[in-house]
Amino acid sequence: MSVNIQIFDVTAIAIALMVFAIACVFMISQVLRRPEWEAYARLELYQVFVSVLIIVFVAIIADFAYTFSYTLAGGDPFTIAHTYLNNLLFEKSFPSIIKLRWLSMTCQYWGGLYTKYGSSNWGIQFPMFPGLNAIESSIEFLINILSPFTASLMVQQIGLEIIQGLMFPVVMPIGVFLRIFPQTREAGVFLIATALGFAIIFPLTYVMHSVVIAEIERANPATWYSELALDPALTEGTGSVGGTATYFNPYYMVAVPLFVRLQELSFVIMQGVFLPALSMILTTSFIKLTSKFISQKFD
Repeated sequence: MSVNIQIFDVTAIAIALMVFAIACVFMISQVLRRPEWEAYARLELYQVFVSVLIIVFVAIIADFAYTFSYTLAGGDPFTIAHTYLNNLLFEKSFPSIIKLRWLSMTCQYWGGLYTKYGSSNWGIQFPMFPGLNAIESSIEFLINILSPFTASLMVQQIGLEIIQGLMFPVVMPIGVFLRIFPQTREAGVFLIATALGFAIIFPLTYVMHSVVIAEIERANPATWYSELALDPALTEGTGSVGGTATYFNPYYMVAVPLFVRLQELSFVIMQGVFLPALSMILTTSFIKLTSKFISQKFD
């Protein structure tokens, strides 16, 4: 699929306006005998020609870059990025919050059970499962930490939608239009580079993130917590036979699911903080370099 950007129509309108303004300045310079105005008109006519060449070059490069990114990513980069974020949201983040809330309620229930030794007046109460209250506090802390990261993933989803809907259809034509006129030439160059950076480089970084996360999951399978499930310390003294004893141990019911949630949350935290910052660094670096190239400023 090629890039559908209507920049040539916008370019034609801007060039027509600029050529008309240059013609007016040139005629006034001939009437008033102002050679500096005539030189200015010639210089701006040359700049219009340069702008046309740059715009044609940018259009070709944008179409090629979009096609290349589509091929490199194995599909539409924006679609892959949305799929990747949806997987983090609806298969890791939201289920983890629900399961952590369930674990918190489990700890509250089992931690509230007490046993009593002695008569009713002089007896002493002991918690049946000491330590679960501390675990419940840690789980609540994890839930409070996870909420901002989940919100970050949702904001990234919305940001990708806005970028996909604005960069090529809106920002690129505006940048092309502003590039023609001398007073707004630098702003036009910046908008063109911004459209290229956020429409091509930015979604490709999310494709890179999805590949990295997938490789980490394949290289580190979730088998370490299965060893915890087989730990004799969790089943010893329960009075049951075989593996069924573990299902009546509240420590087991909390520990193994909690470690599974921690492993899943590690991926959510990476995409919630570190990886978006990396995407912005790569995109802004591309925008700066492209702006210098388009504006012919290499110093």
